[in-house]
Amino acid sequence: MSKPQASSTSSRLQEGSMTLCQGESRTKLELKLTAIDTSTLAIGLAPKTAKAALYFLKTLYLFSKSDIPTYVVPCTLFGTLSTLSGSSLISAPVSIPTLLLRVPTVALWAWLFCVFFNCSNQRSPDSVLEDTINKPHRPIPAGRITSSQTGLCMVIGVPSVLLFNYFLLGAWEEMAIMYVVMYLYNDLHLGDNFFWKNFLIATAGNGVYNAGSLRLASGTARASYFTSDASELLTPTAMKWIALVSSAVLITMHSQDLRDLEGDRARDRRTLPIVFGENIARWSIAVPVLFFSLAAAWFWNSGFIGYTEICVPGSIVAYRIIFLRDTKQDRKTYTLWAVWLMALYALPLLKSLP
Repeated sequence: MSKPQASSTSSRLQEGSMTLCQGESRTKLELKLTAIDTSTLAIGLAPKTAKAALYFLKTLYLFSKSDIPTYVVPCTLFGTLSTLSGSSLISAPVSIPTLLLRVPTVALWAWLFCVFFNCSNQRSPDSVLEDTINKPHRPIPAGRITSSQTGLCMVIGVPSVLLFNYFLLGAWEEMAIMYVVMYLYNDLHLGDNFFWKNFLIATAGNGVYNAGSLRLASGTARASYFTSDASELLTPTAMKWIALVSSAVLITMHSQDLRDLEGDRARDRRTLPIVFGENIARWSIAVPVLFFSLAAAWFWNSGFIGYTEICVPGSIVAYRIIFLRDTKQDRKTYTLWAVWLMALYALPLLKSLP
């Protein structure tokens, strides 16, 4: 009896071993199939994820599109041209190759504020109504994103940008100030009043904006206003120049209101052209543009080339403001007003040239 029992036991062991091997094979096969499914899923999701990311980035671009030529480009040029001008505006000279490497950083910094300011500005019901009339191509009236989704984007984006500036880009103090002004302008509706609108844009949208741009371009953005001495920041001449440019913006900024009259009336905004009348508003832009053209050239003790460089675009803007009075022309004039600002920003560089 012992031999049959041993044979039976051996047979059972062989069967168990075969079952175990088959189980291991099935497990390995299942793992391989799972890996294949995961890879296939990842490959399938990758284009969708990339497409969603591109869609989101395009939406952010569309929020800021109209302000890139009038805010981001001039701000970037201010920092770049002022740094090129040399020691009158910055504490230490910067080589041209180094400056060129910093230009994308300056542009990114300027755009990061611009995009979230526009998200904040365009998400309220009144703004959506205004944009439906004036700018239906913007993301919310065009249906690319909802107001609530835009708000969520800001909740995540604004703190992220501040941390990004604090740890990497620099100039975080300027960005923080501008985000506070963004809240005052949009959420507390100070932008609905022409005085506060111009004042906030001139101080934060131009003065602080340009100071941050100059610090990034000149390499002093990592120095803190709270811990650094004046030699590590901006020169006294730079501060005076920023104040002069900000004054020019403060007094002539309502040139943008002329292109938005229909939407502003629909929203019941008290802009200067609506409160005082279009004629007074136009003259209150044309005359100061000419005045600040001369004042800026005098500030830099410019020669004939300097006076010509700023007075020609200033005269064109003044002429168009007074004599070309329809919405289409006012939009073109506002773009030329931004060109005049960039000519203003170039004066220090012209002065530094031999």
